[in-house]
Amino acid sequence: MANSGILRCITMDKISSVKREEEMTLLIKSRASRSSCRYLDPASEVSSREGHILALGVRERVPRDLGVAETVGRIVALGGVPVAAHPYRFWSGLGEESVRSNAFRAHETRNGRTLRRGNARASALAKSMGVGQVGGSDSHFLGEVARAVTSVNGGPMGLDGVLQAIGQGRTKVQGLDRGLAGTAKYVTKCVSEWMMRGMERI
Repeated sequence: MANSGILRCITMDKISSVKREEEMTLLIKSRASRSSCRYLDPASEVSSREGHILALGVRERVPRDLGVAETVGRIVALGGVPVAAHPYRFWSGLGEESVRSNAFRAHETRNGRTLRRGNARASALAKSMGVGQVGGSDSHFLGEVARAVTSVNGGPMGLDGVLQAIGQGRTKVQGLDRGLAGTAKYVTKCVSEWMMRGMERI
């Protein structure tokens, strides 16, 4: 890929006030013009039976509550890139066994709502399996947008180019892990939602 000196940062952020929480937007920023943003939709976070999976590049809705293998297969059949989202998160991560036993093209290894240890374990797992890595803010509040990003070095690039770079592991992750203040807010939110779900894990 030709390197024109442009660093594109892609962050996966939930826009809860505009869309369903499962839906996300890929926000692309250019280092040369940080005020100029372009949105690449589609992308979604799918709740499988075992945990969350990112469906990048998929316009059709993938049903929730399917098994991991079926969810991954549907994403690929629709031309998308399946990504194991925050794999070590207690509430909604797939866990190492599910991640290792399914054909994910990339893992989310820098999640803005995950503790540093969880992100570090996800990064080590991705490296050991030789798959790509992505970063995303996973924001539920406006102030969390773009806390974590996926960076791609290259020239002009549309959705297909971004997906190809992710699938081929030609990306880097940047950004912040979840800190103490974020943890307090996160735990409060998760516990209340957990109780509303009837104490189900996801």
